[in-house]
Amino acid sequence: MLDSSPSIRAAARRRLLAETTSFDLRAFYRDALAGTEPTSVAPAVAGLAEVGRAEDAAELILLTEHPRAKVREAVAAALARLLGAEAIDADADRQKPT
Repeated sequence: MLDSSPSIRAAARRRLLAETTSFDLRAFYRDALAGTEPTSVAPAVAGLAEVGRAEDAAELILLTEHPRAKVREAVAAALARLLGAEAIDADADRQKPT
């Protein structure tokens, strides 16, 4: 479920949920955000965006200054998906120097 491919992540989730209904996908991805394997953080961000809710954005915001550009890009896309592009644009406008 931490593959870089969205279709592979979706297939893994479907298979897992076919076998058990008690698995918390959101918790899995939130836990993976703190992973020590750098290549799994961006897929965890994307996975959380695919199954998450707006309240998950708070955990993603903490990763906006991640050292890996791929993670920061995934966070921006995830926030846009969870909060809507308008929320991201409004925040960017507030942060522009005047």
